[in-house]
Amino acid sequence: MDSSPVTCLGIGLPSCLRDLPVSTPTSADSEDVAASKGQRVREAICTLGEKSQTPQVEVEEACYLAAGLSDVVILLERPKPRHNYIQRCPSLKAVDELVKLATNGTRSINNTSVIDAFLLKPVPEQARPTDSECFTTVEQILTIKQPRVLICCWSGECQNDTLALLRSRGVGSVAMRSVARLNGNEMIVYHSFHPATAVCWNKCQPALRALLAYHFAAAFLELRHPQEPPEWALKLSKSAAGTNWNERLSLKAADASFRSLLVIILGDEKVDSVWPQTESTPSHVWSEIPSTLVRDLPTTSHQPGALAVAEATLLWREYFSDKPEFQQVLSELLKLGNRQNGFY
Repeated sequence: MDSSPVTCLGIGLPSCLRDLPVSTPTSADSEDVAASKGQRVREAICTLGEKSQTPQVEVEEACYLAAGLSDVVILLERPKPRHNYIQRCPSLKAVDELVKLATNGTRSINNTSVIDAFLLKPVPEQARPTDSECFTTVEQILTIKQPRVLICCWSGECQNDTLALLRSRGVGSVAMRSVARLNGNEMIVYHSFHPATAVCWNKCQPALRALLAYHFAAAFLELRHPQEPPEWALKLSKSAAGTNWNERLSLKAADASFRSLLVIILGDEKVDSVWPQTESTPSHVWSEIPSTLVRDLPTTSHQPGALAVAEATLLWREYFSDKPEFQQVLSELLKLGNRQNGFY
């Protein structure tokens, strides 16, 4: 029986990324130290909540997210107004999936420290707390936790000198890995970007999802030994930086894009035999295409690279979910992504 494909954020992963994650070592903190840190972090968040008269339920949600292990900290930006956490928030669900991938399932968002840069301020127009109060509390939390690795998924203006050195400048705009010092201790910083960029606003841009997966896998691997981005990760970063932002295709354009990707994946002859190049795909042709894909995708000898396969996968998810063979074709595309050695 075939094993399930290894996926993250809806795409099949090639061996170059799939082989990176390892089981994460346990935190170096003793139980007493971890408990002390947890209590001090909670007090810092509660103090901010009292100053800003934030509803207690929001304070508790922020405390819960920040209560994870201290060795790796993830810094986000307003994952969702009125945080109805994790299961109803696409950004936090993505973080959970990324952490599970990066640690071979040994950790999740439930035991990893996640902090909102705009702590207890889910709406920018909200008067209290001020941005400065948020940043000061976040700096205080980082000083308490003393993480070995910080994954920064937040960019934007910041008047806090410490956080300004840690924040990201956006997709592909700075070196993805740097070394910083916090309260005299060295910390590795991965300058990533907000997961919503990939899973909410640019749903068919696979380079964004693949780059996020690399950032998280490499960041957790730092707990075992230092990492330098491989050439394929740098190339992914450049591809992600060139994304056509917020692009929504017409069905006609999606049809053409999917066909062109299948030519790369299966070859001209197989695609042309069932899918002629026309202004739009006739219904009688569409009725044959999915069954052809189910037959040919498992046996194709082409190695198009996982990025092309991932783009076809995302297009199939977004625009062709009404096809009767949707799940079968999706499964074969994910498996094909796994059979690739690299993204290119």
